[in-house]
Amino acid sequence: MRARKIAIYIFSGIVVLTLLSSFYFFLRKPQKLHTPKISEKERRVVEIRDAVYTGEKDGKVDLRLKAKLARKYLDRNDIEMEEIEGTYISEKKGPFTFMGERGVLDTEKQTGILYGFTAKIHNEYEVKTGSISFNLKDGSAFGEEAVFIKGQKLSLKGVGIRGELKQGKFTLLKDVSGSIKTDKDAYAFESDSLTYDRENSIYILTGGVKADKSGMRIKCNRMHIYADNTGVRKVEAFGNTEMLSKGTVAKSDKALYDFNQKKVVFFGKVYVKKEEMELKGDIIEYYFEEGRFTTSSPKVRIKRNGY
Repeated sequence: MRARKIAIYIFSGIVVLTLLSSFYFFLRKPQKLHTPKISEKERRVVEIRDAVYTGEKDGKVDLRLKAKLARKYLDRNDIEMEEIEGTYISEKKGPFTFMGERGVLDTEKQTGILYGFTAKIHNEYEVKTGSISFNLKDGSAFGEEAVFIKGQKLSLKGVGIRGELKQGKFTLLKDVSGSIKTDKDAYAFESDSLTYDRENSIYILTGGVKADKSGMRIKCNRMHIYADNTGVRKVEAFGNTEMLSKGTVAKSDKALYDFNQKKVVFFGKVYVKKEEMELKGDIIEYYFEEGRFTTSSPKVRIKRNGY
């Protein structure tokens, strides 16, 4: 019995010595732990999920941005954003919503750029372009890439856009083409540039203007199209105006197309030719559905070939 106890004591002592030796060795030679290196850039940036930014003017919130991911750099004012949704509130024109795949916002200058830009303007039409820069202080926006605008009654495309958000205006800068649809007709057009003034419901086409309405073709230097929810009310054409309709050719300095009364009024050095008949005068009215002309100008001359 005594030998069994001694053996147990000896075995227990060996175990204790082994543990003490291992512990001593561990203290003398600790294991090296791997610590990932943090770059200088990572030390200067804070990532925020579902970030929200609001802008105020005169104590009223006029901008709200939400990004699924935002990166705020500690040594500058930039915020990088991904998967952006926003709302801009114009005091006069009301809110419109927009989206961007990614973007950058300078919180001090209140300027930035959005890539993969889509905006829904007052539930009237949608604007798409590759990128657009903006300035929240003056409510302006500018882009140089192809632009596509689509609404229930409006379809436009061009290259480059300039927006005045507070005034409710935008301008397509070049290579413009598109159409306006109404319940009765469709108006196709093209021009060097186009400005839409929402407050006055005017489309202003400038440079190399061509328009077509149900076979009536118009050319001029500048054109104003007045349209509202009911359709196109009237069209004004300025500079080197030329109309071709149902075999009739008319040229003038200016022309007013009144679609409610279904007539065109030509002003200043008017020349009209229909088949063998020619008319010249200062003011000539043309009722395009009837193919009939009237005038009150004393300078009118009517000429038939062979007479």
